[in-house]
Amino acid sequence: MSKQKSKKPDTSKATAVPFEAMTNGFNVNQVMMESLRTMQATNAAGIQRINNEMLRFAIERLQEDQERLREMATPRDPATVAALWGSYFAMTAQEYAVEARRLWGEYFAEVFEGFDKARGEMQEALGVADTEEIMKSVPV
Repeated sequence: MSKQKSKKPDTSKATAVPFEAMTNGFNVNQVMMESLRTMQATNAAGIQRINNEMLRFAIERLQEDQERLREMATPRDPATVAALWGSYFAMTAQEYAVEARRLWGEYFAEVFEGFDKARGEMQEALGVADTEEIMKSVPV
């Protein structure tokens, strides 16, 4: 029995075709990087705004807390003091939860806006109507 050798294709004369040549010099990666830069700039601005809002809220809370703590510092019977502290903690937790939900909701809305801007830039640059067409343009 003789072993049969598999015939390999002759690649000695094959030439590699650069991706840019297949796309008429259009650099898909550059388009994607520019779109990501837009998205990141939008997100950075959103984070900065959220941080400023959190700082504003914290300052307001500290000012309000000073008034509340002064009120609670007046001598009272233990049941009244416990009720005041319980009310204070419940109100504080509620206010922080509402503020956090509002701010993070706004932030994520800005993040999605950044995604949409980036996708729109990619679609425009690539001349395609949807994201699936963009992904077909990306080299694997």
